Amino acid sequence: MFENFKLFYEGRESLRRGDYGSAVAAFDEIIHQHPDSVEALFSRGDAFESSGQFDKASEDYSAVIRLAPHEAAAYFNRACVVQRLQRYEAALADYSRAIELKPDFGKAYFNRGNTFFLLGKLAEAFHDYTEAMRLMPDDADIVLARGLTFLTKNELSFALDEFNKALQLAPQNVRAHGNRGNVLELMGRNNDALAEYSKVIELAPTDVRGYMNRAFVYHKLGNHNTAIEDLTKAIKMSAATNSNPNTARLFRQRGSIFEKLGRHQKALDDFDEALCLQPEHTNGRIDRGRIRLALGEYEKAIEDFEEALKVHPDDCRIWANCGSAKAELKQYADAVRDYTEAAKLSPNEPAFYSERGKLFVKMNNTDEAMADFQKSIALNPAYAPGYAGIGLAYRVNNQIRQSIEFFTKAIELDPNYADAYQQRSITYSMVGDRAKAEKDSAKAQRLAREPVR
Repeated sequence: MFENFKLFYEGRESLRRGDYGSAVAAFDEIIHQHPDSVEALFSRGDAFESSGQFDKASEDYSAVIRLAPHEAAAYFNRACVVQRLQRYEAALADYSRAIELKPDFGKAYFNRGNTFFLLGKLAEAFHDYTEAMRLMPDDADIVLARGLTFLTKNELSFALDEFNKALQLAPQNVRAHGNRGNVLELMGRNNDALAEYSKVIELAPTDVRGYMNRAFVYHKLGNHNTAIEDLTKAIKMSAATNSNPNTARLFRQRGSIFEKLGRHQKALDDFDEALCLQPEHTNGRIDRGRIRLALGEYEKAIEDFEEALKVHPDDCRIWANCGSAKAELKQYADAVRDYTEAAKLSPNEPAFYSERGKLFVKMNNTDEAMADFQKSIALNPAYAPGYAGIGLAYRVNNQIRQSIEFFTKAIELDPNYADAYQQRSITYSMVGDRAKAEKDSAKAQRLAREPVR
């Protein structure tokens, strides 16, 4: 006990109130007078830890350990702060020493389990969570942590059981509801997942992740406008916290829904916002490039794709998108090179050969075009665009009957293939079959106008 008990009491009261500066000042004065005061060093460490000064907290807890090497709480507290500093192996050593000194230290088992979990050592984490649960059977957070180990291993039924147990112990536990929603969603029980995410929002109305998760399920269920409403709320809340990565992710998610709905300008606005917040995000550039392509901003689309290729030169999708933009600018030779690169990276993707074949048709190289279309069909005999491509090549060679046959085959394989109807309409017009041409053209237009489901 200190001679200056009043000063120590004032320091502890300041710590309790969250006035960490005053707390540190009080403990500083005591330590100046009593450098070996374990209580003051420990309390100052608490104040430093609470104020986020983890290095200083670690120094004070280390001083306590030197003075009282059998004090389990000092090892535990030092483990907590070094874990916050991402020095995980040091944290494991301190948690283990705390358990060695105090074998019934349930919180130490729990925290050590969390550290193992962060390191991806799931078996060790599960062992520690189980031991912590034996010592602290009514702690819902421990049961929840066990559930997370099952979820990480994709053992969904076991994970669901654990989250159910956690909610029996703590029915208002937001994380347990959220994680139960995650499991139910992965199980395909989307309506049940919606109920869980709605419960999260009811319990924590500013929980950004709750809105984001619910929006994703609404989107999967085809309720796109409600998904957009949830994401808009989440964006406002996330922006208020100045969390740029999270806000950027929400903009990208909402932009993707706008894209699916064909609202390309709205999608572009969102992808622009996301890139302002996270300019280094390569997938954001790919997303924006794809929308610019859809809006006819071909040069800008190429800029985005070429920037993305500097980071991901082995991504076949980017090469193909870049080729598509160049094709729209009639840069056919460059576009062929891009699709060739895409096909090298993913030689079993029929679309790359079919798209390159279309370019060869435009370059009046029907032999190369026919070879590419045949290759796409060889890879996938039910690939409708490959048959439509052959129809194009036959039409360029003025082989009208064969052209119509292959467009018809493409339509049989994909009755909603608008471009196949349009191309067959053009071919019918070439032989003067106006009725069939008009019928196919009308069908193509109806299909093009159909809303996204």
